[in-house]
Amino acid sequence: MRKLIFLAILIFFSKNVFPQIIINGIVLNSKNQPIAGCAVSIKGSKTGTFTDASGHFSLSVPQQKITLNFSFLGYESLDTAVTVDNKLFLKIILKSKNYQLEQVAAYGYYIKDPGTTYLRNKLLSVVPSASGNAVETLIMTSMGVQANNQMSSQYSVRGGNYNENLVYIDGIKIFRPILIRSGQQEGLSIINPDLVDNIKFSAGGFSAEYGDKMSSVLDITYRTPDTLRLSGDLGLLGGSFHIENRSKTGHFSYLTGIRIKQNSYLLNALPTKGNYKPFFSDFQTILNLDLNPKLSLRSFTYLSYNKYNFYPDSMTVALGTFTTNFKIPIYFQGQEKDKYSAALQAFRLRWKPKYNLQFNFLSSYYFANEQERYTLAAAYLINMVQNQFDKTSHDSVVNIGVGAYMDYGRNFLKIGVLQNTFKINYELGHHSLILGIEHYYDKVEDELTRWHYIDSAGYNFNPYVHSDSTINLYKFQTAHNQYSDHRVDVYLADYYQFFLGLTKLRINAGLRYIYWTYADEKQFNPRISFYVTPNWRKKWTFRLSSGLYTQLPFYNDLRNLDGTLVSPAKAHSQKSIHFVLGAYRNFKLWSRPFRFTTEWYYKYLYDLIPFEFDNLRIQYYANQIAKGFAYGADFRLFGEFVPGTDSWISLSLLHTAEDIENDQYWQYYDNKGNPTIFRSLAVDSALIEPGYIPRPTDQLVTIGLFFQDYMPQNKNMRVSLGLFYGSGRPYGPPGQARHYATLRMPAYLRADIGFLYIWKPKFAQSVIFELDLFNAFDARNVASYSWLSVMMNPALVNNPLANTYMVQMAVPNYLTPRLINFKVKIKLK
Repeated sequence: MRKLIFLAILIFFSKNVFPQIIINGIVLNSKNQPIAGCAVSIKGSKTGTFTDASGHFSLSVPQQKITLNFSFLGYESLDTAVTVDNKLFLKIILKSKNYQLEQVAAYGYYIKDPGTTYLRNKLLSVVPSASGNAVETLIMTSMGVQANNQMSSQYSVRGGNYNENLVYIDGIKIFRPILIRSGQQEGLSIINPDLVDNIKFSAGGFSAEYGDKMSSVLDITYRTPDTLRLSGDLGLLGGSFHIENRSKTGHFSYLTGIRIKQNSYLLNALPTKGNYKPFFSDFQTILNLDLNPKLSLRSFTYLSYNKYNFYPDSMTVALGTFTTNFKIPIYFQGQEKDKYSAALQAFRLRWKPKYNLQFNFLSSYYFANEQERYTLAAAYLINMVQNQFDKTSHDSVVNIGVGAYMDYGRNFLKIGVLQNTFKINYELGHHSLILGIEHYYDKVEDELTRWHYIDSAGYNFNPYVHSDSTINLYKFQTAHNQYSDHRVDVYLADYYQFFLGLTKLRINAGLRYIYWTYADEKQFNPRISFYVTPNWRKKWTFRLSSGLYTQLPFYNDLRNLDGTLVSPAKAHSQKSIHFVLGAYRNFKLWSRPFRFTTEWYYKYLYDLIPFEFDNLRIQYYANQIAKGFAYGADFRLFGEFVPGTDSWISLSLLHTAEDIENDQYWQYYDNKGNPTIFRSLAVDSALIEPGYIPRPTDQLVTIGLFFQDYMPQNKNMRVSLGLFYGSGRPYGPPGQARHYATLRMPAYLRADIGFLYIWKPKFAQSVIFELDLFNAFDARNVASYSWLSVMMNPALVNNPLANTYMVQMAVPNYLTPRLINFKVKIKLK
């Protein structure tokens, strides 16, 4: 009886003398993601609890001032003083622990989804990049990726062109410029490496969650700041600055970056001598506001201003063999003045009412104003040089032709794209469901005027229309187009995983529905992937993926070579069916982690729109249609070749071709049996059916390498190497039928080496001194070709080209030689 009375007294005093109050809260990481299983305890006592799957917790505490401790593996422990009351709700943000000894240590790729490459942002600080676009520079060394211009951020994947790659930043679909012709004009990529948090890349077979392009998807996520950080860099190619911080309450954060690029240093090394005056700049800022623990708002603003002024002077090109070669001096007059400006404003509202349910609404508007003005005249001599083996004799030089041309362009393009997206993520048992609705409204205004004039030996002519009395321009394009359309996408994707015995199985299945108003086209795109991880001693994962990918045309895909738009009745989307078989294995080598990846693929392509490359500009034959294929195999070995650093080597094999409908043509022959393009000289003809011809992206072998090392006695002294090799691509005379593109460019070889020294003074987190050696092998890489046309004199003695009447010579436009760049980067924290 006495024990019961004593117990009742204790209960009375515990509730009245030391009253208890229930406090609630949520524990998040720096990205506002919940931390499940976090320990919450009253410091100095044994009272505590753990957070649930949504990061929430409830704890009974005495009604007084207390100190709560929050701890979880991988995060810094946090003590918070609390004055308890009935309405208290705590929002706790834990900072990740940094276990790395070196601040710029590179982590490399890590694998979550075997079919997706995950790239950590630490690598962006160490990769040498001539273009300044570090993300794309790393992507170019991934398997399945082809690139042939170190001054550009553009790349092709498994036989697709630059327009066939999806790029997202924070869920916003990014559009590439249309008028830009070369890497000299392109400037900065929209992706700012200083702001990047996570990078995901898939070379094919990606899920229905992502939109409709036929080749690849690059998914970029920008950071959500958790503390004050500043960084800035300055070098020979420009500079950048970024700042980020979170408010003391934790409800507001901002992330801002500014970049300036001035690459006259690179351009002045090009073979075409002249006065280059480029200027590229952009500003980006991300604002985050947590309205309450379940509702957040994110704003993304992007502004860019770019101009490219060029006043060419001269260049000299040498072609041919040692014994008989041609030296072509070219002299220029005129100028080129281009302006490219763009703006993007986006808002994202995220609501998470439950730990397993999330709603996202995204609205953005993109506007671009592209202006291209050029009047360039050139005169050239074609001199034949016969080198003499006898050192006492002089080389003989004979002029076998002269010519001139003029390029004129006044092109003005305005693009507006409104994007609205509603997305639901729902976790249900072993299922992860994603439902999305996307709407795009495009509006384009285009004024196009281009012409090309050729004069040779006093005669102006169109080389494909032989006439002695008629004056013809070689090319003439003019158009004034106004275009608008609506696109609607609805998709459902399900990620499901389970075990069959000890074998782990995952299925990713989805369906997209697409509607395009311009051509009144509707498409269903099913996609599915199977992943199998057997319970083997050697850890292998196998993947089988297939799906339909429909690429709706953007404005450029609908514009013919003459500048006119395809009518809605003839407009169509391009389609590709992917089949991907992959195998992935993790293993130990030299007691360090490694990963081997291989993927074999086949893509059936139909309803294709044939195209050609004009350097970086893509010119579509929009009034034609083709079918084709792409198949190949990719291999990659990734791991710590040097302890503590990540490196990899990739090998890709590819063949892609297309068959254009109704592309038969008549081949004419003169009285000597030689092919001729002049109908008036023809005495015979034959109907030719080209059949399958290589696509402009056909590249048999590509090799990508990224390697890091450091001084054994001083890890602050580092070196990184980026190397890319690609066999020759097809090319041919621009603007002509696709079957003429049967020539092959020389192989592309590029090696960039970066030397870094990391200094850690008291006033900064780190100061990085970087010395880059671009094109270390001094390879003469060809970006494109300029075609010179010359009427020949058949009576000229010792002219090996005279009997062809008219000569078109492909003059290579070379990229930059070996160059040195210096840069200093400061990081403050």
